[in-house]
Amino acid sequence: MSYFRILGLAIAIGLSGLPVHTSPASSAEVLVADTAMTTARGAIFTAPTGWRVDSAANKIVLEPPEADSHLAVLEVQATDAAAAVAAAWADYRADAKRPLRIATPQGGPRPEAIREE
Repeated sequence: MSYFRILGLAIAIGLSGLPVHTSPASSAEVLVADTAMTTARGAIFTAPTGWRVDSAANKIVLEPPEADSHLAVLEVQATDAAAAVAAAWADYRADAKRPLRIATPQGGPRPEAIREE
């Protein structure tokens, strides 16, 4: 059975007051500079200065200084996009049942973008 690797189901929540769920083993820190971060499966991104970072085994939650929103990056394996969304929400907020609304096909690189050197 093939699995799609859904890296970085990024969930931006613009609602204040929603708790951030992390495991007891998570670590939280406020960044003093833009910081390159790497997920467990190797995706690299830059977290901005002043943001708070909570990380656990398969998720990273970033909160801006204003604390009125946050961004969650989760890594899950699933058979399709809908299953990945369900698995990510289950890991992040088990009480939230938000379905996948839009899925677009992902193709490989365009032939003209591939260069042999």
